[in-house]
Amino acid sequence: YLPAVAELAERSPHAPVVRNTWGDGLYMVFHQLDHAARFATELLDAVDTPAWDALGLPQGVRLRVGLHAGPTHGLTDPVTGQFTYMGRHVSIAARLEQAAEAQRIAGSGHLVALTAAEGAAGAWEYRGRTPLPKDAGTLPLFVLGQ
Repeated sequence: YLPAVAELAERSPHAPVVRNTWGDGLYMVFHQLDHAARFATELLDAVDTPAWDALGLPQGVRLRVGLHAGPTHGLTDPVTGQFTYMGRHVSIAARLEQAAEAQRIAGSGHLVALTAAEGAAGAWEYRGRTPLPKDAGTLPLFVLGQ
């Protein structure tokens, strides 16, 4: 599915400013909150359509998407030589993805509040305080309605 993700990131008007793969996950950074949710929706649509068996993958590959917002530190990674963002909020986003439902977009309370403050709230449904994996704490979890 990675070629489909790359193609989407090239053509989408909501494309991330930083993108990378981490193991079986995707790491993407957006400068506009509404672009993150719009791109996530485009991404789920893009990976929901391929004939997975033709790619040698099991039918019904389903992604989990976690969106979070918070202060980060931009830098050139000394190992990869690529510009990226690091910090606690990047780690929270990674843990949030692990807590998300398959083929749904989960958002943290931080993201939903900031999105609402920007006037682009969307149809977020509150799911309660959710414990994050790897002892990363708990946070208010929302799911973007369909």
